[in-house]
Amino acid sequence: LLVVGVAVGYPGSASMPSMDASSATILAAEGKCGKRCMNSKKPWETKCSISCCSGCDECLKLPEKPVEAHTPYQLMTCEGSVLTTESLTLGDYDAIVKSITDGLNTLDSTCNVAKCPQADVAGCILRMAGHDFMDYADGIGGANACTDMTDPDNAGLAACLYAGEYGVSLRDVYVNFCTHVSLADFLVIAAEAVIDWSRRHAVRSDPTISTFHLEWRFRYGRRTAEYCPESKHKLPNPEGSCSEVERVFVQNMGLTWEEAAALMGVHTLGRAKPENSGYDGWWSSPEHSKTFNNNYFISMFDTGWCQELNVNNCSAGDDTCLMRNQWQRCEFNRDAHSHEMMLDTDMC
Repeated sequence: LLVVGVAVGYPGSASMPSMDASSATILAAEGKCGKRCMNSKKPWETKCSISCCSGCDECLKLPEKPVEAHTPYQLMTCEGSVLTTESLTLGDYDAIVKSITDGLNTLDSTCNVAKCPQADVAGCILRMAGHDFMDYADGIGGANACTDMTDPDNAGLAACLYAGEYGVSLRDVYVNFCTHVSLADFLVIAAEAVIDWSRRHAVRSDPTISTFHLEWRFRYGRRTAEYCPESKHKLPNPEGSCSEVERVFVQNMGLTWEEAAALMGVHTLGRAKPENSGYDGWWSSPEHSKTFNNNYFISMFDTGWCQELNVNNCSAGDDTCLMRNQWQRCEFNRDAHSHEMMLDTDMC
């Protein structure tokens, strides 16, 4: 439950100040456009990116480059969208949940080692919410619907967020609520919808367990941040094992070790793909990967695990390739579970 229960505050975001023409002219007059800039044969577009050349007259004449959209707020364009939710009824909450679950129910329910569309989309939505609040540190960041989508750590999130994965995207749902629900609140509700939907799968398999009522604890009011340059490199690096769990969850977010272990249970849904993270496999069996239960923790303790090194096949001497290492099931029936794995941060 911690994956959607942590709602942290943060100061309002602000864009970086830009140099106006008068300031640039003063810098030029003070010798900031020196011989190095004038004599270089590089194009002015390149030279003007160097601080000592920014005051040159030629740089002032260059047209401003458009700001590239790389945050959820910029990518989930919606006319009349609000940054903060002023009010939210239980009916509003239920309508969003229904829209999310309706989308999941339209997907092929096939679930095997090769594919499981429902698990992929559910895992992506939950991962989006998790990456959103896990950048919290020193009072900045948190559940503000802001992540740098160009950061390699967020690879693959665009699919369920706005591009569409198996024809389902959060953007298609959000346009119906954006005028009164902030994107920050919406992403949390979407994650809670996924947990509720996947928990019902578990209840159907085991009627002795209970469903959740996450709406009883939900609090609106998270403010959407338009920009968040500070969010880069805040997520845990799985290769760092316990030290990364401590840095992100214990030190930055203020969780206890027990709460950090509970939060890792988010991996009960979805899987890792080589094209996104470099890792490859399901944390549970494919069928369990669309079911919100304890199988992730049970599998970790009841299964034999062996090291699987260089999963992404980095070539020797290739400094541009970050080698990925993980754990794979290796008990007597190894071939039947060849796509089940754990990361170092899981094992911690």
